[in-house]
Amino acid sequence: MPVVNRGEVMEVLYLDNRLLTSVFKEEDMETLSHFAAMATIALDNAQACAEVKAMSQRLEEEKKYYEEQQFESADSDEIIGKSNGIKK
Repeated sequence: MPVVNRGEVMEVLYLDNRLLTSVFKEEDMETLSHFAAMATIALDNAQACAEVKAMSQRLEEEKKYYEEQQFESADSDEIIGKSNGIKK
């Protein structure tokens, strides 16, 4: 049974009973299909959550880097004492 999420086959489920034939009814397959769909959605959500966390971490690192660069490039000697108000 293919498990599809957003039009893409995510996994394939195989259900078998080697001792008895025709054990699983159509109702069983429908129930299994619903559980498989829920599991696929949960896995997709977990993957999306991991991607968001990774992006958030990268953004935080980039923010810290730019803040450090801005702090290092700010040369207060160029500003202090050169304004018209201070020269008077």
